[in-house]
Parts: sequence; C-alpha cells; structure tokens
Amino acid sequence: MRIMLFHGEQSIADLADNIYACLSPKTHAVAEAAMLKANPELKEIGSLKPGVILEVPRISGISFKADQSHADPVGQVGEALLQSLEAYHLQFKEAIGEALGVLDKEVTLLKDEELEKLVSQDEVLEELVVAAMQGLEAREKRLKNCESAMLIFERLADELRK
Repeated sequence: MRIMLFHGEQSIADLADNIYACLSPKTHAVAEAAMLKANPELKEIGSLKPGVILEVPRISGISFKADQSHADPVGQVGEALLQSLEAYHLQFKEAIGEALGVLDKEVTLLKDEELEKLVSQDEVLEELVVAAMQGLEAREKRLKNCESAMLIFERLADELRK
C-alpha cells in the first residue's frame, strides 16, 4: 500500500495529477474515483488539514509518477508520520497560543479600573468577578499543562528522525 500526505490540494483532480502519470480524461476519472474510494474523507476535501495521511491505490493501467515509483514503503510511512506529527504539533502550538492570548484579554478586562470601581460597590458583582478570575486561572493552568505536553510531539519527532 502506498501512502501520501495531504498538502492542502483543492480537489481530488489535483491529487490525482500529483500522483499518477499521463492521465487522459477517462483515466483521470478512474484515478479520482479510486482515490475517493480509498479515502472517503476526500468527499469534504476543503475540511482536511495538511498532514492527513491518504492511501494511494494502485490502478491497473495507470502508473505512478516517476518520482514516487520507487519509494521505500517503510521510509514513506515514517516520513508521512513525521510530517503529520509536525503539522499537528504546529496546529496544537498555534491553538494554545491563541487560547493564551484570549485568556490574557479576558484577565485584562476583569482588571479594568472602571470595572474594579463598579465591583467595589456591588457585592454580587464582586463574587462574579472573583469566580471568573478563578475560572481563568484554572484555564491558564490547563493551557500551561498542554504546553508541557507538547514536549511529547518533539520526542516522537526525534524518534521518527532516527
């Protein structure tokens, strides 16, 4: 079985063009159907993230492009896993960064001077702000734990590079 990484192609036709050599309109349709059958997730290609591993079916009468015809399957799987891992690591890192940015904005809002004046005059509002700050502190702790967990991505990537 051959595999490849999805790189953000816009259509199954683009994928087929990248994989198979000398496609006529008829063989192009056959290649697209085979790719879709092997990878049903391609029905919603726009929702796929780069790094997704796709199965590349062998099709009788259609050859692979020369640069892919002699690929080492074990090396190919390792490289695909490494690229996927790196893509997910980047997505995870960006998501944590965005979440920490939102958290900082929320903390800034709760520490606003105008709000602090209002809070000092209203006991119920003060309780709400205290509860909100406790929730934000708990969320920050979870996000920091997620940042620490990202070391797992780096260790796995190091192992795959060996």
